[in-house]
Amino acid sequence: GLLNAEGLRIAEASKDGCHGATTDGSASASGRLADFTTVADPYATPGALSVLSKTILPQPDHHPSTNLYIYHEIMDELVPIGPADAMVEAWCARGVHISYYRNPVGTHISGAVSGALVAGDYLINRLNGSSDDVFLPTTVTCN
Repeated sequence: GLLNAEGLRIAEASKDGCHGATTDGSASASGRLADFTTVADPYATPGALSVLSKTILPQPDHHPSTNLYIYHEIMDELVPIGPADAMVEAWCARGVHISYYRNPVGTHISGAVSGALVAGDYLINRLNGSSDDVFLPTTVTCN
């Protein structure tokens, strides 16, 4: 009920697509989330607010018990970086070892694609028994 006409078109065109591709040959969505909704801030709607506390990390009294590699695009148009920064800070304070890459370029989709390559390298290192961190120019490592 929150999608405008363009939002409905994009949802229909991409529901069976992959990585933002459409199944009808139309252009992929580009722009801000608010361009596709009937409200200025979909995250401020009663439905979103009713589940928000269940989706935010970190959750009280819970933290990972393994090393992590986290990446997030500074200019992500769908998921703001501020909560990711807060999560990393909280988990670092709890002693979790984190390599955190704050990607200065890219958007939600392009960052997911480019970031997955480095995340894959990090995972391969771990599966091969290496504890080497992934270091990119803006990676912050704690603990």
